[in-house]
Amino acid sequence: MDISLRIEGPGGERLADSLDRFLKREFQVESATQSLPALKSSEGDRNIDRKLAIAAIVLALPGFINDTSELAERLEAKQRVEKLIQQIQSENQENNKVWIEVDGKPFLPSQDNLEKILDEIQNA
Repeated sequence: MDISLRIEGPGGERLADSLDRFLKREFQVESATQSLPALKSSEGDRNIDRKLAIAAIVLALPGFINDTSELAERLEAKQRVEKLIQQIQSENQENNKVWIEVDGKPFLPSQDNLEKILDEIQNA
């Protein structure tokens, strides 16, 4: 199972650093940060600089949540994902675009998507 955070926006690097420290402190999870190339602008060269400032950053979270087939494990996973969602929401002051990706399937980090994220983790 592959779980990652995808962050796009002008404050993406700051948010990624902050979330990386949070994950290490709260869950002893080492993340691997990867910067993705900016997309080509369809509006001409005048937007390329802005697009470069909004390059995507991905934090891979190996071992963040292991097998969650048992109820107790699902509860622990729920608590971890809830904490992560709260941290993303409190740290995302620049309104970057952030997704929690489970095996490449993106979810917005919200309480509305919590059960969907957990189901995807369980089915992975």
